[in-house]
Amino acid sequence: KINAGALKWIKKNPGRPFLLYLHYLDIHGPFRFPILFEEKDFKGRTERRVNAYDGAIRYTDTQIGLFLEELDRLGVLDDSIVIITSDHGEEFNDHGGRTHGYNLFEEQIRIPLVFLRTSAFPFNKTAPEPVGLIDVMPTLIDYLELDAPDVLAHGASFADLFHGDRRSDAPEYQYAETELGDLYRSVIYKDRWKYIAVGELDMQGEWLFDLSQDRLERKNLVQDRPDIASELREKLNEAFSGYESSAFATKTFRPDKEMRRALMGLGYIE
Repeated sequence: KINAGALKWIKKNPGRPFLLYLHYLDIHGPFRFPILFEEKDFKGRTERRVNAYDGAIRYTDTQIGLFLEELDRLGVLDDSIVIITSDHGEEFNDHGGRTHGYNLFEEQIRIPLVFLRTSAFPFNKTAPEPVGLIDVMPTLIDYLELDAPDVLAHGASFADLFHGDRRSDAPEYQYAETELGDLYRSVIYKDRWKYIAVGELDMQGEWLFDLSQDRLERKNLVQDRPDIASELREKLNEAFSGYESSAFATKTFRPDKEMRRALMGLGYIE
């Protein structure tokens, strides 16, 4: 349905520059086996929920492929910048949980970010360092050389990675936050040291991992490396106090019935 609607819109607007955002929700709970695949295709996994997740990934991959083939047939693909990404990963009891948004371990925040190679984006390489979703918009503005001085972007462009091996202004620290349950905040230093704190002043827990040796985050090094934990704790508090002081003034927003139905369908409200 998403593909059909998008292609119908493209055909109705030939020759116009456009920004098209497709939000595929098949890889989202509750997980069910897609109609194109059967459960027997996913032997070797002991948990049916994981099998259904794998099936949803394969189904979505197939649908994206069909959409790109149709763009190519319409003569649109080669003139387009196509980005495939995700908003989060999923936990299958990796750290005691079975969903997403309730902590900041790697299985939830390390996601795919793929730029398809076309004439409009003629590059084929892998970035040597991590970037964030917050960086995508300023990167596109930079790459397309758009005059957008009033755009508010807390991220930083990584467009120079397309032409070189390193990012000229690569940030040393990367931050993440979630508050679907308790407040979790994390900071990663140079893609190696990762510090996670849960709670604020009444800190309920903290973790320190060396991702260069422990990508699955099994060994908490807070007691072994208190120096690094202390440094990253201070950096985390400093960064988020800065974000909070510059935040926009909030105002009450009440969703209408259509939006409430959509949010309920996504499982965000009851």
